Amino acid sequence: MTKKTIAKYRGLGMQELEEKEAELRAMLAKERSIKSSGTRPEKPATIGNLRRGIAKCLTIIAEKQKAPKAAVKAAAPKAKKAVKEKGAN
Repeated sequence: MTKKTIAKYRGLGMQELEEKEAELRAMLAKERSIKSSGTRPEKPATIGNLRRGIAKCLTIIAEKQKAPKAAVKAAAPKAKKAVKEKGAN
């Protein structure tokens, strides 16, 4: 996956990312079953690519879950400073 793919994933909503992850996991299970049956896969690198895609989805989901918390933490020092200034008056 390229940077374009990562940017495309970041543009998706949480539900869409979770659906994409489920889709990739289903494809991975299918590829693994083909491999375990002894059949030679058409593209051996597919399993690795699917695993990377799942990891990218999970990473972006985690980033989106942490984003609101980070925004609150960034605003907290400003709020404390404002309270101190009001108390000094």
